[in-house]
Amino acid sequence: MQKWRNLVVPHIHADKKNRWLSSFPDLNPNPIIEMDTRGGITYANPAALGILRDLGCTEDPSLFFPDDMGEILHLFKEGADSRMYREIALNSCFFSELIIFIRDLHIIRIYATDITTGKLAEDELVQKNNEILALKALLASARDELSTFHTENSGVEADLQICEEHFRLALRNAPVSVAVQDTDLVFQWGYNQRTVRPEDIRGKKDTDLFIPEEANQLIALKRNVLATRKRVHKKIWLTMNRKRLFLDLFLEPLYDENGKISGVGIATVDLTDQKLIEDALRHSQETLQQTQELLEAVTKGTDVIIAAQDVNYQYTFFN
Repeated sequence: MQKWRNLVVPHIHADKKNRWLSSFPDLNPNPIIEMDTRGGITYANPAALGILRDLGCTEDPSLFFPDDMGEILHLFKEGADSRMYREIALNSCFFSELIIFIRDLHIIRIYATDITTGKLAEDELVQKNNEILALKALLASARDELSTFHTENSGVEADLQICEEHFRLALRNAPVSVAVQDTDLVFQWGYNQRTVRPEDIRGKKDTDLFIPEEANQLIALKRNVLATRKRVHKKIWLTMNRKRLFLDLFLEPLYDENGKISGVGIATVDLTDQKLIEDALRHSQETLQQTQELLEAVTKGTDVIIAAQDVNYQYTFFN
């Protein structure tokens, strides 16, 4: 009896361990698909099938295959790198995929991660950048018209009014602010200021509006413009009225009718939203890359169990 017990008990323990190990991909909230070297699907976890149902697709795990899956299989067989990265679109969702060839088992696994939120944010960022480029072009056109008007000194009030209308049109409802300082770096006027009223900056200096460190940085840039008579373009973080702003800063020397330098023209484009989106995307991409590297490290037949949780203690990864 003891002999049979010695034979049976290890098998029971092994079967329990195998069922325990197999539960990890089943509980993984991200899609996992496994196939043989001919592309035949051998496994798809419940998350993959559930996502397909939620998207109104048939429960066909091959829908997670990238368009060049056949070429990937060929490259794996030819001894190319044992991992590939792809992005796919399923209806309204986007997925980043790590595709791994486990040579000793002769299987290929796809680990998919939903990147829809980041993808939409990236598209929004591109759209905002295009809008800003269009605004900059409109501003440049208005500036050129004003410059031409002053050069020709036509004295026609209607022309000046048209130029001013174009200028205001470029700024209206846009994240763009403009101002002028004299050679003593005293503000003469401002328009479309976002954090202060334009009349509140007139007669003030940078030291009155910004914290010392930021004021000194701005003063150095503007004095350089006055000294060299060259434009300056810089992206910079500034604090105004206790609000942090990431600005695209343009500084340009201004001249009077005698060609003598009379001050500094200032234009800023508020890029705060875009900067925050970029930082969030970069963080998301870094996290995704770390997750993919972790997946690669633990999918080589190891018996070590690794899991990850987010800040809400929800499981985001099982090996």
